[in-house]
Amino acid sequence: MKTSTIISSALALLVFASCETRIERPRLSEESAFKAPVLSAVDPVIADQDNIKVEQVTFDWTSADFGLKVQIQYSVYLGYGDGVVLLGQSSTNSYAISKTDYMGKLCNDLKAPKNEKISGVFTYVTAKPAESAYDEVKSNVISYDVTTYVPTKRQIYLPGKYNGWLQYGCPFWETDGGSNVYKTMDDVSNTEETPYYFKLVLSDGSWTGFDTIATDGWTVADESNKDSNYSVTEGNGKVWLSVNLSTNKIGKTDITAVELRGSFDGWGNGQAMTYELFTDTDGTTKGRWTADVTFDGDGEMLLLLNQTWDGFKFGNGTTSSEEIEGGVILDQDNNAANITVPSGSYTMDVYADRTPFVLVMNKK
Repeated sequence: MKTSTIISSALALLVFASCETRIERPRLSEESAFKAPVLSAVDPVIADQDNIKVEQVTFDWTSADFGLKVQIQYSVYLGYGDGVVLLGQSSTNSYAISKTDYMGKLCNDLKAPKNEKISGVFTYVTAKPAESAYDEVKSNVISYDVTTYVPTKRQIYLPGKYNGWLQYGCPFWETDGGSNVYKTMDDVSNTEETPYYFKLVLSDGSWTGFDTIATDGWTVADESNKDSNYSVTEGNGKVWLSVNLSTNKIGKTDITAVELRGSFDGWGNGQAMTYELFTDTDGTTKGRWTADVTFDGDGEMLLLLNQTWDGFKFGNGTTSSEEIEGGVILDQDNNAANITVPSGSYTMDVYADRTPFVLVMNKK
């Protein structure tokens, strides 16, 4: 009886194994049979000062088909002229982006004209199984008109003992229009008192200190100051400030050195830049970093902070500034190319009251 039971069990296992080998495992279709998503047309995109912060641009599409129910990753791309950038990704059949971010991609990344109606903007979607090595499939391309809108960059001010507590002295700018983030690199040192005190004046003229806009990751040197002035210790006046008026925080990066390095001295120790106050053509007191250098022949240089190339290297200088006449934009990038400089003697001025920094090469 025992033998019969063992034989029966063995036969059952053989039958089960035989059946199991005949089961076909699910698999994706051949790549040639993949079906791409179909992207729906969109109405013209219109942005203005009233809707830029509250409305979105939404794209919808049909599902891609890979012959098997799998999780699909969709990527949405925006194009204008010869350029294309990734807008974002989705695991559903829809993607929405704020008009603020959309305009940033279109006008800043793709260099589309600002604050005007343009044609030829296009979008497409790609799809691929989320966890596979298969090539992606691409949807149809839709084209549509866009009325672009980029808010004008606003400015706030940095009065302090160093500039005579000028209410509207040393203005500095938003990183992008509507970002509510303002950055500047100044030297707030002075020879009359320590610690070095300064404050913020907002665009409405209100004086603001650490009681309203709190320090972020740093502590003022004089926490008992009754006027809530910001302050830094003696010898530490070079500061790179980041003011976020959405979170009401002010961050600070300590700057120990601002230098030009280049072929003017054989890429040696470089030339230190000093911070100077000047009166602009509109009568406003502003600040900039300046240094004199001489190139005996055509040469190259870079801007360097804190004597390190890691994170504090500024170069390229091939794009003209729209904000400062004769200026070129400096890219903060570890891989930035050297700035090309023709032979001659120069006063180099760096305007660090904005993002990105702007360099003006004044030939003597």
